[in-house]
Amino acid sequence: YQRRVRGIHVMLLFVSLLLVHLIVLTELEVIHEHTNEPSHQECAPATVAKFQASEYIKYTAQDDPIVSKFDSLSFRIKTSRTAGLVFYYKTDNFFMSVEVVETELSLNVGFGTSQQLISLEDSFNICDNEWHTVHIGRYESFITLEIDGSQTSAQLANPTPVRYNRDILIGGGESLTQMDGVRSQLNFVGCLQQLTFNKMKMLKDAKAAALGYSVNGRVEWMCSDIQYVPVTFGSSESKLELDPWMMSRELSLQFKTSYPDGVIAFTGTDSTYLALELIEGHLIFTAQRNGEKTTAEVGSNLADSNWHSLTARYDTTSITLHIYGDVDEVEEDSARFRVQGDFNISSPLMLGAASETSSLFKSGYRGCIRGFSIENELVDLYTKLVTRPPGVVAGCGSLDEACSIQPCYHGSVCHQQMNSFTCDCTGTGYEGTVCSEEAKPLTFSGDQYLRQLTTVPERNRERDSISLRFRTQAKNGVIMFVTTDIYNDKFMYFEVFDSHLYAIVHYGIQKYFKLDPVISDGRWHVIVFNRIGKKITLRLDQTEVQYSFRDPVEFPYRYAYLGKAPANEWRNVLRMTKSRVPFDGCLQQVKFNGNDLISLVGSANIFSNARQGCKFQETTDQQVAAFIRSTYLGLPPWTATNTTSILQFNFRTMENNGLILFHGDVEKDYVAIELMNGVLKTHLQIGHGTRTVSALMPGLNDNMWLSVLLEITATSFILEVDDMPMQQPLTEANFDFTGGLYIGGIPENVNSSLLPYTMQATPYFLGCVKALIVNNVIQDLLQAGNGKSGVRAECEGTCATYPCQNGGSCRQMENQFDCLCSGSFFKGKTCSEEMSKVRFTPGSSLSYTLYEQKTTIRDDLHIKFKTINSYGGLVQIETGDPNQYIKVVIKDSFLELTMNIGQEQVRAKSPAPVNDDTPHTLSFWRRNTAVSYSFDGGEVTKTSLNSMGTLEFGVIMNLRLSFPVSNMQFSGCILGFDYNGITPLEDTDLPNIVKSPGIVEGTCDITPISTTKPITTEGETHPDPDNKTEGKDKDKDKEKDNEVENETSTPKPNPENNSTQQTQVKSKSSGLGLPFIIAIAAGGFLCMLLIVYGVSRFAKRRQGVYKTHEDKRPEEQQRIEYDKLTMHEEAFELPSKRELYM
Repeated sequence: YQRRVRGIHVMLLFVSLLLVHLIVLTELEVIHEHTNEPSHQECAPATVAKFQASEYIKYTAQDDPIVSKFDSLSFRIKTSRTAGLVFYYKTDNFFMSVEVVETELSLNVGFGTSQQLISLEDSFNICDNEWHTVHIGRYESFITLEIDGSQTSAQLANPTPVRYNRDILIGGGESLTQMDGVRSQLNFVGCLQQLTFNKMKMLKDAKAAALGYSVNGRVEWMCSDIQYVPVTFGSSESKLELDPWMMSRELSLQFKTSYPDGVIAFTGTDSTYLALELIEGHLIFTAQRNGEKTTAEVGSNLADSNWHSLTARYDTTSITLHIYGDVDEVEEDSARFRVQGDFNISSPLMLGAASETSSLFKSGYRGCIRGFSIENELVDLYTKLVTRPPGVVAGCGSLDEACSIQPCYHGSVCHQQMNSFTCDCTGTGYEGTVCSEEAKPLTFSGDQYLRQLTTVPERNRERDSISLRFRTQAKNGVIMFVTTDIYNDKFMYFEVFDSHLYAIVHYGIQKYFKLDPVISDGRWHVIVFNRIGKKITLRLDQTEVQYSFRDPVEFPYRYAYLGKAPANEWRNVLRMTKSRVPFDGCLQQVKFNGNDLISLVGSANIFSNARQGCKFQETTDQQVAAFIRSTYLGLPPWTATNTTSILQFNFRTMENNGLILFHGDVEKDYVAIELMNGVLKTHLQIGHGTRTVSALMPGLNDNMWLSVLLEITATSFILEVDDMPMQQPLTEANFDFTGGLYIGGIPENVNSSLLPYTMQATPYFLGCVKALIVNNVIQDLLQAGNGKSGVRAECEGTCATYPCQNGGSCRQMENQFDCLCSGSFFKGKTCSEEMSKVRFTPGSSLSYTLYEQKTTIRDDLHIKFKTINSYGGLVQIETGDPNQYIKVVIKDSFLELTMNIGQEQVRAKSPAPVNDDTPHTLSFWRRNTAVSYSFDGGEVTKTSLNSMGTLEFGVIMNLRLSFPVSNMQFSGCILGFDYNGITPLEDTDLPNIVKSPGIVEGTCDITPISTTKPITTEGETHPDPDNKTEGKDKDKDKEKDNEVENETSTPKPNPENNSTQQTQVKSKSSGLGLPFIIAIAAGGFLCMLLIVYGVSRFAKRRQGVYKTHEDKRPEEQQRIEYDKLTMHEEAFELPSKRELYM
């Protein structure tokens, strides 16, 4: 006993020494970290920059050259790419290159002819997509490299002081092959943070566009995962060599081009090959084998400089091709081979052009490709650029160099010229060289007009062009009128009539146009008119019409009017139009044959009395923005500082969480209003302090309009919701909201990681916002949402009002919504009506035959039912191929799903029995090879098939409900059924539906149970003595059951089925079984043995019989985890002997 006590004392002493050692090390580490921390003034969040291969930052020294003996470079890095130049600097006698090479961070430093390559001795994977901290230091000839605390050093021979007078590159550069010491030859892909070189915070200064900094491309000042890097094929000979494309493996990629012809992918030879190519803007998949040529074609006008997604697959029987657009927009085509067989192609897959051995395809693809994958395994095309293939570069801009940097703003179009470019600002509302300056609008109302007089009309003009932007809420009004003389010998005009655009062109022969879109909605619209010879083209937003005159056109115009005309000329204009009233609204960017009429107001031949700006006379209730998808609206900044500022708006939603409004800069001052668990909260950050005010009312997500008022003064901060205010005092009066004002979400370039976690989780808002007023100025939500995807100008009749009930999903159409009720087991316009209920008595069934021949790549099956049977078939979908089917059955009380497509099979089983007479559901989805299913609305299980499978719906395709399994027919109630939009239970009188007797429609109140009473050993029936009422109810239910069966003339079940049902009823009403009782007894006996054993060991503790089994523990459990130890005063107190022993 004493020896054990002394051993424990020694052990305590040893542990105490270890704890003291750990405390000392911890304190030293804290001191080390504290010395490296920035000063208090530098505690602002560090700047982050994301590079995607085509971006880099260049700094050019502005001061006189500096001679230095030491350097310091520190930064944080996050990447998953195994190659890329991070930092580079070169002078006349020195260079330093920091780059990622084969998963390691490499430092290459050189003085004159001396060069030293430095990396950590132990292999350190820097490409794990995690943040790593890097410190690099130089003092004369000594170089140190430290990564996450691991350090190495080297010494250079005969160094000289460095003379800094050249450019510094961050993230890459141009012509890397010509840079000394660069090994990777690729630009960096990933994120950098807090890059500081010799006390210069380079990322922060570059973001602020400080003197000497230039940013190539569009660096994003935030960090997010980069799934893939696009590559550009710059010539028709550019190509990449990839691994072979094996049979039955799906190829997918995204492409963008403006060239309508070219080979995207090719593999094989001239006799046997597979080719994906664009021909006149159509995507064509060609397969040739043994002289047989098979093609599949999808899409049109795909050379529109927009991204398109394609998938292609081939096997021994067919080829399949799909082109994907927006949500639910899929175009597909497939073709079968006349003779089945393998292609036996083992040659590499060429991306961008055909192989050099092929003479069939000459023109290669010119454009961008990204997201290339084979069977959902992403292939990083960027790593293929290490070999420097000719004409293939990282990133994706235009194919011409001047437009590749995307110099044009606000959605304008860049046109390449010889060593230059021009930006077409038509319809954007902006002007200038790069469309960055807002165009001046004019407001017309009443007698206000603009008049242009051409003193010398130009005859024999080959072309005319007009483009303008307008907005109005008036249903009628003349927008523009152009004529040759006051007698209107020849004329043309645009006007609003009955909320639509009307255009009349009278060149001797009159042509009349009416365009359908409603334009009196208060939003900006664009009109573009062009005449080339006898052909005219008129476009309103995205709607375009064309017309050609038979005879040559001559239009020597003299007068052009906007809005109205002078009083003495207005009568001649008025009599030619349909609306006969002046225009009431705003006009902007009015260009007539190259002349901007608004900007030329005041010149000799242009006069206007219209008001400057767009003083739109809308009401607050008309300013509505309905957010139906995650997006945001940008509005002018809230410019008030250090004075009382008021912001107010109304909103409605049914979402629990969402960011409604954000204004300011996350690194400085900002205000944010969000909905969190149905409670409205406002976050205000001024300086380094953040305040949060919550509204008193919960449950604000009730889809009712609520008013919000936010008032900020020099001394207080007030949030008022529906006239219920909450106030907090402000101690810091100076605030400056310098960033943008965003409604409905925040842009991607905002560093959301600096916001509260609730905003990071849901950085967008779904619902409606209206009547936004900032400092008594109505904010133009209609204009901000003009052309914005995911935003509508009205709330009622859109998905933003959550019209779809019971889990139905809302799909927004052009002027209405559509509720998709699939899987909700409801129907109707808003999914508010329950699906039809049908009761299947024993022996009854229903069969549905589909006569339409059809092939799809998707399947949706949803069924809701209840039963007490342990066996029975629910659904079986049969095709012409016996190897392709879907079957749902009940076996051993569990629901089982089986799906067969060719040689592939998917099987699933419900987690619990389903024969408990309560509703159960099964939902099944298939998208190509992706399969998902869910039982009772639980977790969705996802799986994938190894090959492409399609269910072919031919003339013999059948859908069966209720069929026998193990000689037992399904008996119960189906409360809803939907397969690919087919709902046979909704109308069972269709001619292609065959139903057997015994089907009861419209009710599930009666459950088919056995009418035979349980028989005791004495042959008598006994009701439950503890529940007499329940027994009476059961008798009534049985009587009802018999009545319904007699009314429907259902034949009585055979004795075998009755005996089976009788056995099931007995088993449900019986008590605990014998095996269960034996298991409980055995468990109790074992527990008694353990208690007796423990008591005996405790009783013998004085004799030293008690032993521990520490020596039997695994080795890893015996080690002490020193980093998890904590220091307590009690650890140094010596317990009593009894406590030690126990």
